[in-house]
Amino acid sequence: MKHLKLSILIVLFYTLFNPSFAENSTKFPPYTIHHNALTTDFLSPEIAKQYHIKRSTHQAMINISVIKNQTAKNIGTAVAADVKVQMKNLMGQITNIPVRQIK
Repeated sequence: MKHLKLSILIVLFYTLFNPSFAENSTKFPPYTIHHNALTTDFLSPEIAKQYHIKRSTHQAMINISVIKNQTAKNIGTAVAADVKVQMKNLMGQITNIPVRQIK
């Protein structure tokens, strides 16, 4: 699979505290990046255990999918990507967030 290098800056404040902003997508032709953030207590206990994720109302999870757009039938194909995630707090401080791929 072709790897796409991306640097995504996500501010979690709005997505965690305002559910109407929880699902977003950004277009970088020919790709669409779907991203959302949620607290890990949203996961079922079985899924959290399978992927070694601690369920908590105080921990967030960012879900990112990279889709290569296809003109036929208005669908796309998921592609592997090198993703870098950063969080910026209200003071302007930036923190790198570790990521891992889950299939």
